[in-house]
Amino acid sequence: MLGELTSTGAASLDRLTGHVVQDPIFAAVSTALWKEGTSAGADAIARAYGDHGVALILAKLAQEAERNPSVEGARQAKERLSPASLRRTIDYMRARVADDPSLEEIAAAAGLSQFHFLRAFKASTGRTPFQWLQDFRIELACGLLAATDMPLAQLALDVGFKNQSHFTNVFRRSTGTTPAQWRAQARA
Repeated sequence: MLGELTSTGAASLDRLTGHVVQDPIFAAVSTALWKEGTSAGADAIARAYGDHGVALILAKLAQEAERNPSVEGARQAKERLSPASLRRTIDYMRARVADDPSLEEIAAAAGLSQFHFLRAFKASTGRTPFQWLQDFRIELACGLLAATDMPLAQLALDVGFKNQSHFTNVFRRSTGTTPAQWRAQARA
């Protein structure tokens, strides 16, 4: 039900865990529902009252979740890498771009478990380490294509691709053109 009431859906309820909603109507409805739920012999009218009360509580929670994004912001900030850790991780990936570092190696460089590192890196950059590394490889390749006459097969290996074919496919998906075409356009 909460998913239908808020733009953030059920995640809104998670954001409100531990957050006190101070509202007299909310308190009165919650208290009445608690008393009704603990009393014996609930009939159809009581169930209808209960359904309405639950809907009212969910509406209030949805309103509070939309109005109070700071709870979610604080949680996300805790999940991000510190600036120093992010810089250290990116420096490590840049230095090892041709070696194709594993997630385990990158996480170890950050001093975190693989799972925690993956979540924190994505929260910090908006991309997974693999996506970041692919983008960096393409950026590096573009610079080398424009500045050198290095053969494409060697360039592919130097920026961390296993072979020229894989490099060409990833490069085309990323830029919309082949490395050879990109080099020709960069030099024109």
